[in-house]
Amino acid sequence: MRQVTVNFKMNEDIKTRFDAVSNQLGISASTLYNLFAKNVITYRKLPFSICVEDEQKKEEMFQKLINLWKMSVQVPQEIKDKLNLTQKDINDIVYKFRKGKSK
Repeated sequence: MRQVTVNFKMNEDIKTRFDAVSNQLGISASTLYNLFAKNVITYRKLPFSICVEDEQKKEEMFQKLINLWKMSVQVPQEIKDKLNLTQKDINDIVYKFRKGKSK
């Protein structure tokens, strides 16, 4: 298969640290990039989860979710009043949204 060159920008510190890890693994950075790309193609998803650990950012994300929800359907008052959403609360919101959209 024909090889092509891919160019993209990366923070210099991240590049240095990535190269150090790839050297420790005994795998070239290029091979790691290829493994990443093949994994994304094969499984049609990122090979890792993306999450927000910072509580303030979580709250901002939840608030954005609620705002989007409010724009699409009427939100029950008990959800509007909640300050701290659990994963179950979010799942319930998504479920109710999907159920409303399927009609």
